[in-house]
Amino acid sequence: MGNAVSVNPALALHTFIDRVMKSETPHVHEAFVNVLNCNLGTVEYVQRHSEIVALVAAVTERLHALPQDARARNRYLAYVPSWYDAVVPRNAWNQTNPGPSAIISADSLHLLDSLVDYFDFTFADSRSVMSAEAVEHLREGLQEWRELLEDADLPDSLVLQIRGQVDHIEWLLANVELVGNQAVERRARELVGSGVDVMAARPRTAKRVGAALAGVVRFLTLIHTGVDEANGILEGVQQMTATVQEIAGGEVPALELPAAPGPTDVPRIPRLDDPNIIDADVEDDEAAG
Repeated sequence: MGNAVSVNPALALHTFIDRVMKSETPHVHEAFVNVLNCNLGTVEYVQRHSEIVALVAAVTERLHALPQDARARNRYLAYVPSWYDAVVPRNAWNQTNPGPSAIISADSLHLLDSLVDYFDFTFADSRSVMSAEAVEHLREGLQEWRELLEDADLPDSLVLQIRGQVDHIEWLLANVELVGNQAVERRARELVGSGVDVMAARPRTAKRVGAALAGVVRFLTLIHTGVDEANGILEGVQQMTATVQEIAGGEVPALELPAAPGPTDVPRIPRLDDPNIIDADVEDDEAAG
């Protein structure tokens, strides 16, 4: 990965389709397997292919966000079905004729290519980049999560969920040219949400969860803003972590019951010949005299 990466959904979609078309396999499904680097019918395939389908949805949403009277809006929207058919083939899945090279027309692919620059200009994608610093923080956060999952005594279901998220984000980082910046950002935000679930399940892990969240949050901030803003949000995460830890770690003081009376606590019963005893009648007579 270079020093700064900016891949909008149109560029990622074009890259995926182009690689499938150039795959040296006779069947479309084999080309998909090669490009996504996982076997058909596996959880990994479902996750990765879903990210590609999500690119078509992201492109469509952006086009719908344009003014209705914009000529580019309707021109590009007319080609969305062909882009969708290219990533969700309905008829050519197991056919060799046509094969992967014919999943989309040349005109449709060229128009998708022209949409890349249009998106960069219209939605300022070039200003939303994943710098080497941002990616480094994210990788550090993912490693913190892996270590946390090994020994934090979390519920098995939560461990499996978060480990799957971490694995998927690492694949997204390694294949950002296929899925785009937004996919990495979206899954990173979901991981932050999982951190809240972990704090709720095991509050005493708040400090370690906070360390794992710190890298992820810093990544999310740096891809949009500067270092100062990242530090500000990071301080907020640290404060949240400290608060959760304080609530979880603070011991509720036990009620202090009165101690059982010991020998020195037994009330002293005065004797009648005790000189300290004051006779009330004598005291009254002396006061009257």
